[in-house]
Amino acid sequence: MAKQLRLISVSDGEWQTNTVCEIKNKNKVDVTKLSQSDLVKTETKFLRLVERVIVGGVIPFLGAGLSLKCTGPDGKEIAHTSEMICSVCHQLPKERSTESRCRIGRHSCCNGPKELCGKKRGLAEVCEEYLWGKRRLSKLVLEILQIQKFTALEISTAHRYIVYLARESVIEEVITANYDTSLERAYQESLDCGHSSNRSSAHSVSNLQHYRKVAGIRQQNSQPSPLKVYHINGCASDLEGSSKNAKDTACETILLTERQLQHWGDRQWGRDLLRDRLRCKNIVFSGFGSPEPQVRHTTLQVLEEFELDPRDRQHEEKRTNLQETGWRAPNAVFVHAYEDLTFEQKQMLVAYAYASGASETSVKSIRESGNCFTRDDASLFAEEPSGCLAADDFWMQVYKAVFWRILTRDWLSYGSPFYYLLLSSISCADVLLSQVRNWLLPDSGPSLQCERLFGRLPKYLDIRCDKDSTILSEHIWHIRYRGLQFPSGWYASLDERGIIISSYFVLVYLLGSLSNTEQDSPGWAHIEEIIKFSQSLGLGLEFPLGYDSPHSGLLVLSHRESLFQQGEPIYEDIGDHNLIVQVVIDSNFSPRRVRVQLKKKPDVPVNGMKQVKYVSVYQISFLDLLGRGSRKPEEVPEFLEIVRRRLAFPSLVTDRSKKRVRDRGRIRRDLGGAGRR
Repeated sequence: MAKQLRLISVSDGEWQTNTVCEIKNKNKVDVTKLSQSDLVKTETKFLRLVERVIVGGVIPFLGAGLSLKCTGPDGKEIAHTSEMICSVCHQLPKERSTESRCRIGRHSCCNGPKELCGKKRGLAEVCEEYLWGKRRLSKLVLEILQIQKFTALEISTAHRYIVYLARESVIEEVITANYDTSLERAYQESLDCGHSSNRSSAHSVSNLQHYRKVAGIRQQNSQPSPLKVYHINGCASDLEGSSKNAKDTACETILLTERQLQHWGDRQWGRDLLRDRLRCKNIVFSGFGSPEPQVRHTTLQVLEEFELDPRDRQHEEKRTNLQETGWRAPNAVFVHAYEDLTFEQKQMLVAYAYASGASETSVKSIRESGNCFTRDDASLFAEEPSGCLAADDFWMQVYKAVFWRILTRDWLSYGSPFYYLLLSSISCADVLLSQVRNWLLPDSGPSLQCERLFGRLPKYLDIRCDKDSTILSEHIWHIRYRGLQFPSGWYASLDERGIIISSYFVLVYLLGSLSNTEQDSPGWAHIEEIIKFSQSLGLGLEFPLGYDSPHSGLLVLSHRESLFQQGEPIYEDIGDHNLIVQVVIDSNFSPRRVRVQLKKKPDVPVNGMKQVKYVSVYQISFLDLLGRGSRKPEEVPEFLEIVRRRLAFPSLVTDRSKKRVRDRGRIRRDLGGAGRR
């Protein structure tokens, strides 16, 4: 007979008392910084998760917590669990008891603070009671809960960061218990218009037919990796049928009641999917704290399977090393909790600890060293902890840690494609890239812990609310698509824009080193000062014309398809720059000079005459700026001097590309005065 899993005994009375006290003191929580030893433990388990994400071993399992505060088309939080429960409770028969203190005057289930609504009675329970009275399921789904509106639910920050990880090809699948399609819409917004094909889009999987069609789709050629979102409880997009019969049929696919959830609503593919991924992948439960029976029981069954599996004693590791090995396993579970661990989360983690043979299986030990992140770890994820660990903060920091490591390991390292691109112009490419890597993601020295984890310039990866995208993505857009309006939600992935992003950071580092003689690495404040970008201009970086010169030039970084054209009007005030150099990310580009019209405002006459100012723009390739065509510098200081000289005198580069100047330079006179080539 199978052994019983060891569960944590918590009485309902104790749970309710603790929850009420917690809510009453919610605003009185004294958020203190973690001790140094606690920070080390939190950093260790966080890096454990980051490394698993980088190798593609993680599948997020998303619960209602990610969409709680997302508003619907009418501005209401229709996906908030407590709001959904109250909507159903309003439709239940009114109790006769006059002593009920329910805030809506109907049931004693809400007899307490409003924050407790939905914790004593779950959504599945109230839906079960509603349908028990022979009421129609379609009315519950379409009129009371209005799940069809979840297709237009607001996209949260956490949704976007998870999509960014998918765009970096480190996440291919997401399992969710939610009905909304926020992930799919965020993924589509992040793509270029030319990458909207079926094989590079996000796929919603909510039934066996969908599963059979898209589960085997893989990335092809240069297209972005497709994202597969498995909706195990049904998907709101299935309710978009026009006819009444079609909608009534689709309502049957939305799992709401306890009976439906217990039997997976005849979704055996969903049960088998979860079982398989639990055996071979790291499942990260995020925003998932509700006691959904089908997920909880299936997870515990698989973990019990691990525990009962006979081990090969001959090759079994020592007991003291089992805990670290177990939590590092390629199928270890991770849990992200908004506040403290719920009973269901503790149950899963303790069950995994026993199944992996860990020597310490207490909840305290698991909180400290196990794969869980709670409000106790919030100080690592947020500058100003608020007593909870929001999903937005959690996934933002996971993404930042993953992004900088992919950039420094795959693009700014010895043997990378970008390394060989630099090596064609400079001999000290490995030294330069080493300095850039240590600038972006220091791994030693006096740097702070947050810099070692999330990079020295984390602001680059913050999402701007008005653009719904990262600051870095907006900069890369202006480099690649100058003249076009930035589309909301667009994302520049390393998988597709690695050369442009690497070139961008190398140039920012070089210009910072040229203009800042006291410190080698430019900080965020300095970068904000030198960057200028707009739709018409593209992206520009200010640089000094000399060590003591009060004048400055403007370097405009561009893709070959975004070059300034002869006579093109530029509607942008670029300031009093004495020199404009357009650096082109194209190794085959021939240097040249063009003249453009500089206008502050389009077609606005001054004293009855249109004011037009013509300025020269020197266009040189990125490799020409680094010194291609001259003797390769062996040391970084010599290399910096070449870059400074070519920025200050770009005509030397453009003139050398002209045939008559090249020929003139090759003419030599012999002693008799006869010319020879």
